[in-house]
Amino acid sequence: MKIKAKSERIHSESGQSLLESAITVPFIIYMLFNAINAGYFWAVSLKLATAPRIGVEYSIMGTTSTVQQQTPPAGSVTALIYTNVTNSIGSSASTTPVRVCTLNQGQVSNGSVLIPLCQTPNGGTFTSYPQYADPEAPPAAGGSGLISNQVDIVYTVNPLISGAFLVVGNAPLTLHKVVVMRAIGA
Repeated sequence: MKIKAKSERIHSESGQSLLESAITVPFIIYMLFNAINAGYFWAVSLKLATAPRIGVEYSIMGTTSTVQQQTPPAGSVTALIYTNVTNSIGSSASTTPVRVCTLNQGQVSNGSVLIPLCQTPNGGTFTSYPQYADPEAPPAAGGSGLISNQVDIVYTVNPLISGAFLVVGNAPLTLHKVVVMRAIGA
């Protein structure tokens, strides 16, 4: 009888589920935190795609009313972008670098064609990001053609859940969005 009791103890499975849970729960939590951060980065990226698009469209069309015939200044475009980013992401965007290149700022020659002047209202730097000239832009000597209005925004996203053990979200992610639309130049 003693031999039977000893063999039952050897083949007992009473602690196996506890050991399996102790191994799998940290892995599941790790996967969950990474999925949350990846989803958050993706959502912010999608929301940031609309802010410069709305800004450049507004810089070309303005309010499209009969009262206001002139295109809005870069400050108004930037304020619209800041409002859009703040409302969609939920954090203040007042320090986010934004560059607005519109006809309202004036035009300058880049050597061969005319391009609109740019303004960066909050002092951000865009040295590594080029300004795009329209292939049908008016020649530098003068004339009419299409001008590329451009809006750039650089936004740094901090992860919701940070930690050294995370693959996604271990460091801030910097997103740069550029939207270029054509406007009729003078």
